[in-house]
Amino acid sequence: MSIELMHGDCMAGWSNKCKGSYFYCLVCSFQFWRKPNQIKKGQNKYCSKKCYQYQQVGKPKSEIFKEYCRSRVGDKSPTWKGGVTPLHLKIRTSTKYREWRNSVFIRDNYTCQSCGIRCGNGTNVHLHAHHIKSFANFPDQRFDLNNGMTLCKQCHYKEHSNA
Repeated sequence: MSIELMHGDCMAGWSNKCKGSYFYCLVCSFQFWRKPNQIKKGQNKYCSKKCYQYQQVGKPKSEIFKEYCRSRVGDKSPTWKGGVTPLHLKIRTSTKYREWRNSVFIRDNYTCQSCGIRCGNGTNVHLHAHHIKSFANFPDQRFDLNNGMTLCKQCHYKEHSNA
């Protein structure tokens, strides 16, 4: 139901007529007015934030978030750039890479193979899984357990600065 009001009923400075519609709240059945830009945004179902939140009580927040996330995956995401993720990033974030990394840490007992430092007794060490043969130059040995060694952050940077 669209209703037009005269300029005297609208805020000063608007055009000759204010356009919009009346709606009934889905929760409390209160009649409320929405302007065209609010209707376009879908703000025509509830009269207030309180009614909207009341309606959401039945659904667990995690389910609402999951539905929202599922609707914004891949090419539906606003940050989608056409599947341009580089191959090395896909590999480094894969489950297979994570398993290789953890296997290297377990084999080396979570100890830096260069300086021998490890976590414990009040020290916190950031460990890296280092490829002995370069990740980029030897793609067939990326997941070879013998091609990996555990290094602390400082030793890993030294290793690459010497290379």
